[in-house]
Amino acid sequence: MLFSVPTLYLKMLQSGVAARLVAAGVQHFVSAGESLPPTLRRAWLDATGVAPVSGYGASETVVLVFYCGDDSMRLKPSPRLEFYTRDGAEDGVPQRLWLQHPSVALGYWRRPEAERDSFSDGRFSPGDLFRQCDDGYVEFCGRDDDMLKISGQWVSILQVEQALLDASAGSVENLAAVGFDNAEGLVSIALFAVAARGQETQARERLDAGIAALPKLKRPRLVQWVNELPLSATGKLQRRKLKDLYLESAA
Repeated sequence: MLFSVPTLYLKMLQSGVAARLVAAGVQHFVSAGESLPPTLRRAWLDATGVAPVSGYGASETVVLVFYCGDDSMRLKPSPRLEFYTRDGAEDGVPQRLWLQHPSVALGYWRRPEAERDSFSDGRFSPGDLFRQCDDGYVEFCGRDDDMLKISGQWVSILQVEQALLDASAGSVENLAAVGFDNAEGLVSIALFAVAARGQETQARERLDAGIAALPKLKRPRLVQWVNELPLSATGKLQRRKLKDLYLESAA
């Protein structure tokens, strides 16, 4: 069975593997691929005395080019990384970044269209979106389809997921949000959640409370409990497949 990165950390924590790793001499932990909820990071720190570092990277960068060593979820550039936006990019709006680092790949093998989109002048631009902060940090906003325009405002479904995972405090094993057109023809959020075994009632109560605490435009209009989420071979969420499954069930 495949697990997403947060789920794997949760299972290692609940089973006592985390404490055994520290006892065996492991001094550093890194989480990448999926964002690690702050509550899970703090629980890991309480249990082991070592807080995981969250990182962002891509196959094309070889290394993790951004990292976060606290609960802020804001990413700091790794040493020797320079990043840029395209000329004319609007401040405060999630956008793609161009990354320059000695480890960045030169291009793609026999994929000219993809190379033109992602490589230019020794720089690489992943398909993910980021929001720049005034102090040099960035916030990860996901890909284009991870941003929804609801009531005229941009909403990151990744931030919704993080807030609800944080509110669930370990009673929810995993969750994911997707956008859909509701009965009124407006964009809304659908949420799919997997309860931790034996904590189904607590998971529903905590998730309901977490949704109620969100700003109105960020609250999911549909919540569906499922046994598992579709994951790739590397444990990453397949959001498109989840959306297709939802649309099929809605139809």
